[in-house]
Amino acid sequence: MELEELDPVDGCSEELKGALQGFRDNVTESYTTGSRRWSIWSLLGDHFDQPLELLLNANGAEDFFHGERFSAFCKRSSLAEADLYITSRFKEYNNHLRAADIDIIRNAISFCHGRRPMKISSYYFSKARAPYYRKGGRPPFCELCWKRSQAHQELYEGDEFSLKTERFCADHDPRNPDSMYRTDHNNRDAFYDNLRTITRTGYYFNITDFEQRQHSRWVAYRMTRLHIRDKDITVMDLLIEGCSQSEIARKLDTSRQGISKIKMKTEGFIQYWREIRTSSFPIDPEDLAVWENFDQADPD
Repeated sequence: MELEELDPVDGCSEELKGALQGFRDNVTESYTTGSRRWSIWSLLGDHFDQPLELLLNANGAEDFFHGERFSAFCKRSSLAEADLYITSRFKEYNNHLRAADIDIIRNAISFCHGRRPMKISSYYFSKARAPYYRKGGRPPFCELCWKRSQAHQELYEGDEFSLKTERFCADHDPRNPDSMYRTDHNNRDAFYDNLRTITRTGYYFNITDFEQRQHSRWVAYRMTRLHIRDKDITVMDLLIEGCSQSEIARKLDTSRQGISKIKMKTEGFIQYWREIRTSSFPIDPEDLAVWENFDQADPD
């Protein structure tokens, strides 16, 4: 529930209407369920505990929360437990309490339980355990390319500990507005689709070898930057088999001009794909020519 939805309910008592207004006027983004200094439960108690207690006592519902403060009850109960309890208790006092007041109580509880603190990544602690990190407890690569993440690169080079990201390399750092993050993030799904495609070929037979994993990601990234998709791969396979553009167009039920465009687009990559698809299995990829150009440079 958003703050804008936390409005007084028609027919509610003046006590709870004032309590709700005071709560709304003082709550900020800092108030969460997990904060000590800015506890949402403390703020709820400051504005609701006394008015609600007076309202319940005036309507003969003194034991509605069995002597417990409203804010304390909300803090110890889950949202589902609190809602179930209030519903059952309201049935006992429905001749004394207004349904609109109960709705305000429910809405306040729902709003407070929704003010959970932002999730804090545990990577600081896992990264601090350098031996665990180096043993592969976390992936060493940037999520969007083949390079090491900044955190892994830092550990690999033996630099002093810092809070560099474990998810992205320097070229894809989301905090840098000039990085490639925003461009390649949109192609994330295509990158992993291409990575799965070349992995299934069996060319990179040793999935535990760091260099083979890195090179497979390098090739997948190159395919992604060239906008190579499933249809393009099918065309490359048929070209490798020796089919003419006219034959491919008939097989795929498309125009020859379309096949010609795909051939032009994949011209700089098809030599890699030919070696990947036609190499004997198993074979060490480092023995093949496509590895000669793998020098950590931009694979465009």
